[in-house]
Amino acid sequence: MDNKRTILKSVRKSWATMILHDLATFVDNTEFDDLSEHAVGQLQIRLLDSLGTAIGALEGAPVRALRVTRTGALSNWKGLAYPHTVFGEAHQIEKSDYEGFHTRPMSWETVTQKFEALAEPHTSSTLREQIKETVKNFEKNKVTDLMRLLKNVKTGH
Repeated sequence: MDNKRTILKSVRKSWATMILHDLATFVDNTEFDDLSEHAVGQLQIRLLDSLGTAIGALEGAPVRALRVTRTGALSNWKGLAYPHTVFGEAHQIEKSDYEGFHTRPMSWETVTQKFEALAEPHTSSTLREQIKETVKNFEKNKVTDLMRLLKNVKTGH
């Protein structure tokens, strides 16, 4: 029985590695101009949504705990299994449809409103506008341009 589990585990790992390799190769060989207008629009929406969510979470308890973890003050969090937080709390929710779900993507207007609400405590209005403009015109900018802007986000510590 242990031998079958070992073989199955190895096959799953090989399969996952193969898929990851194929995906990485595809991405590496894809040029920005290869993307459809729809794909570019969805990239912009998802990038701004991810940035807003990350910025908005800066002062959340899990993020503060991870900052402590980086300094080594909290060492036992690694033993917790998904979906537990670093505090050992379990959270689970299931949703099958909402604006922003893959079946009903957010519009640019909605994602900018969400970004504004989440990022406002940590950014100036000028910085938020610069981040939105950089994401909206991502194909004309470099990733380093966006990173330079993000360095100006206030983290409160």
